[in-house]
Amino acid sequence: MLVSTEVSQRFLAAYKELMQALNQGVEPDSMEKYAQLREQIYYYRDNHPQVYENALVPEWLAVIKQAVFGDFIYLKKYQKGYVFQHVNTGAFYQVKALTTALEETLPEFMIVRTALLNFDGEWLCDGLVLHKTALSKDDARMARDTYAEVKKQKQVIG
Repeated sequence: MLVSTEVSQRFLAAYKELMQALNQGVEPDSMEKYAQLREQIYYYRDNHPQVYENALVPEWLAVIKQAVFGDFIYLKKYQKGYVFQHVNTGAFYQVKALTTALEETLPEFMIVRTALLNFDGEWLCDGLVLHKTALSKDDARMARDTYAEVKKQKQVIG
């Protein structure tokens, strides 16, 4: 499930601008470099927030402050979007992808490192998804069952 082209283009332009600013104004030359710069975004957000206070427009600053970055269990694509469970908090997020359907490149029930952001009223995966490890069948079943319970209680974010 993809977000609209308009939202995707605006998000990617703003994210790219932020990463270029962290990279001395130079556009990153690889996905690995983008992923490294993304680590910096959330490092500075969490440890030196003053870096962004005057550098970002208020709307983009709010997006970065609300973003959830780290390790997630990617469950799979459901009817209303892709479901991720944050490893540290256990919270479930239902998100949309930017330009490429996640199921084309991401196996189900995989632990990944990524960022989820609430942009323009929709939760999005930032598209930089680093694969870490696949879940065992038992762990995948437990994640799926937990998601079903959380969904019944209407506690899925997104």
